[in-house]
Amino acid sequence: MTGTIFDSHKISITEWIEYWRNLLQYLSLSADSWNNKNAFTTAKYWFAKTCLLLEEIQDSILLEGDVYCDETFIPVRSEDIIRKENYQKLRGHSINQMCIATITDGKTVFVKYIGLGEPAGRQVYEALKDHIKQGSRLITDEDPCHNMLVRKLELKNIQYDSKKMKGLPDNKNPMNPINQVHNRLQKFLRAHSGFRRDELPGYLNLFAFSFNAPHDLYEKLDRLLNLSFENPKTLRYRELYRKSKPDL
Repeated sequence: MTGTIFDSHKISITEWIEYWRNLLQYLSLSADSWNNKNAFTTAKYWFAKTCLLLEEIQDSILLEGDVYCDETFIPVRSEDIIRKENYQKLRGHSINQMCIATITDGKTVFVKYIGLGEPAGRQVYEALKDHIKQGSRLITDEDPCHNMLVRKLELKNIQYDSKKMKGLPDNKNPMNPINQVHNRLQKFLRAHSGFRRDELPGYLNLFAFSFNAPHDLYEKLDRLLNLSFENPKTLRYRELYRKSKPDL
């Protein structure tokens, strides 16, 4: 076990498997630490180690054919909210909102945090350019932030008016595939609502791993075990808690 995430602690692999099973079923770290009678800091430590295993899990994703593209947002933590001079909150997708770029072909997803507030075309392009095959068909709303991506990858762009799609049943909404991804992603993030915002990339990698194939839970657990030995990485408990970064 030396040189792997299992190094330095006398925790059985069966405990790791149980932890991963809970994590992939959207159980929060707080609930998991209570179930397993572990300190919350221990659950966070195991999560950080899992994120190390998954930090490159989305790198090779390349979608083609019909690719749905949109953005979803989550708020910054309450203590980080920026208000107007009259103390009212900023409206819309302001810098108080964290933007996540999302694409799917209906089977596989790629998700990435790209910044605060409304995204610029350059941000969307840089986040997604390596994950959509040139010449594919990109299905979006009419937000101009997708224009650079379409132009540079020579994509055929099918646009829909988001206002006209409001209230449509799922089976009649042309953006339903990406909407379903966003619904699952928001549910996943709500299950971990207290997470530090600088940890968002790790949570997004975990979400992509849980969403994408293989879909059988035990195949996923087997893949995590294989990653542990094929791509050995270590993280010491003290090292993690020495890196007390400020929240985004």
